[in-house]
Amino acid sequence: MNYKWKEGSRPPRISANVAGVELERIRAKHGALTSKAILDESRPKDAALHKAFQWDDSKAAEAYRLHQASTLSRSIVVIREDGGIEHRAYSLVTKNDNVRKTEYVPSEIVAQRVDLFADAVGRLESKMREIGQSIRDLESLAKRESADPERMARISMAAKALETASAAIAGLH
Repeated sequence: MNYKWKEGSRPPRISANVAGVELERIRAKHGALTSKAILDESRPKDAALHKAFQWDDSKAAEAYRLHQASTLSRSIVVIREDGGIEHRAYSLVTKNDNVRKTEYVPSEIVAQRVDLFADAVGRLESKMREIGQSIRDLESLAKRESADPERMARISMAAKALETASAAIAGLH
């Protein structure tokens, strides 16, 4: 089997084929592929996936805390006093103020600024493409494993709904 890194992913310093073969070896050895099994099997310096991980504890701990901060920022929602629609308090945007950087901006500001709103729409379109790929993957698996007409019809319905949603989002620009 051949492997490649998903488009838009940040591949580690190893080839996708090396990673794919090693992940399958770990799954076969442990009976299931879990994050803990992958990490444990990758600890030895000569392990195939060792280079995919940050082993410097000070850097890894900082990266984990940055991940926690990001999760925290994405988890806060605003509930309007009048009981109106709640929404995320902050939105992740990419700013190009001489240096390209991402930051969390109050969602109300994102809605008001054309450049930030366009960035948010672009991020949403990217997520929709990811969902589309997931539907195509599921459809491919369903066709190969079983030709259950009801299952295929539901997958097709999901694909059409996604197309409709994607077209509506594209119109936001």
